[in-house]
Amino acid sequence: MREIRIPAGDNEATASIQQAIDIGGPVCVVLGPGRHISGGLRLASDVELRLEDGAELHFIADYDAYAATRVAVIAEDSDRAMIAAAGASHIAITGKGRIICDGTAFSTGDDAEMGTRIPAKLRPRLLVLDGCEGVRLSGITVTNSAMWTLHFVDCSHVAIENVRVENDLRMPNTDGVVIDGCRDVTITGCDIATADDGVVLKTSIRTDGSIAG
Repeated sequence: MREIRIPAGDNEATASIQQAIDIGGPVCVVLGPGRHISGGLRLASDVELRLEDGAELHFIADYDAYAATRVAVIAEDSDRAMIAAAGASHIAITGKGRIICDGTAFSTGDDAEMGTRIPAKLRPRLLVLDGCEGVRLSGITVTNSAMWTLHFVDCSHVAIENVRVENDLRMPNTDGVVIDGCRDVTITGCDIATADDGVVLKTSIRTDGSIAG
């Protein structure tokens, strides 16, 4: 498999990461140790996104940064994801690095009565994979998602292993893993801490009215 390394830096890296993904697989896009700042990313078939130990993928705290990664299933008024893919096969996100979502920035204040934050109307999910096959998430840590964290829609042959989800326990609707009309999904060795459901089984309706799955 071809390997493309993306060095860390203080400048936004969306274009360089997406360009490496778009070269075409099989390819492994490796984020080296340090800080990587990104807007929306769209995965393609035969691509592995690997976060090395010490790598931090920081997503921009701006809903408009995800206009290019709209998705077909609405969730809590959101039609966008930080990482998206549709109809892709053999994709993976792996490594010992961290994905940092800055979800707290998508709140508008505190609800003293409920003891929670007040979520903004528009919040991107971290990951939405729709109609994908042969998916693997392994080893990564995800922190502070603004909304649903890992959303799989009409996917098959999905393996989620040794993944940590560490969300703000005062932020509503930050479900850990959402299995939506999928088939052959395994979740093993994961540690999920959220203000909502850890693992959800559901079936959604797409924006065109069709049922997912």
